[in-house]
Amino acid sequence: MSLASLIQSVTIELDRQDGESLPLERRLAALLAPALTQPDLLAGINLRFDPKAYSVTLLHVAPEGRFSVCAIAWMPGQWSRVHDHRAWCALGVIDGEGAEEFFRLRAVVNQGGAADPIAEPMGGRALRPGMTSFAAPGPHGVHRIGNPGPRPMTSLHLYGCNLAECGTSVDHYFDA
Repeated sequence: MSLASLIQSVTIELDRQDGESLPLERRLAALLAPALTQPDLLAGINLRFDPKAYSVTLLHVAPEGRFSVCAIAWMPGQWSRVHDHRAWCALGVIDGEGAEEFFRLRAVVNQGGAADPIAEPMGGRALRPGMTSFAAPGPHGVHRIGNPGPRPMTSLHLYGCNLAECGTSVDHYFDA
């Protein structure tokens, strides 16, 4: 499956009106899986591996901003911050070894009497080439992604927003 085929498949899935019971982000992660193992998926795309921070390359924004596709280049030891999303997301590993950690939010009352959310770890899993994951928007999809491995990692991400306009699909960052 080429990148263009993946984009077409995502568009078709977003247009479905058949009452599918699985959440959209789960269905999109399943669509993403076959593309991840294609050796030429990102042919001609120059990814930048930055030793200071993971690097995002925007590959596509659908008409009307319905979704975005990006590749992320991770050096060993690089992690996202703990976050949730303002829109659905699906992701998968193309090359290298990744990991995803999951969190639940707990309210902690601060000195002013307001409740600040704290992210508590709930486990995680390894993400090897061809493996996918997804997150629903909001507080039930709190996670972080990273590269705990010894070599660079490349991942492909689908987001239900226009990254060219909003810059990120992250809604909130949390302390863990």
